[in-house]
Amino acid sequence: MKGGYTAAHTYGWTEFEVDPKDSKLTVTTWGIEPYTAEDLKKDPKAIVSRKPEVVSRFAVQPKK
Repeated sequence: MKGGYTAAHTYGWTEFEVDPKDSKLTVTTWGIEPYTAEDLKKDPKAIVSRKPEVVSRFAVQPKK
């Protein structure tokens, strides 16, 4: 649906959603661009104001 099955080179988290009707699993990984401690020292407002974006999303239908 977006990106690949792996999401590397970002700081983020992954959500797992199971549809109660058909048991389809949707996996969504959110993230922001990585940064260093030096980046954070130089411009902390720029780092903390970053908005998470969907890095990867895919769905899997269970076998019946």
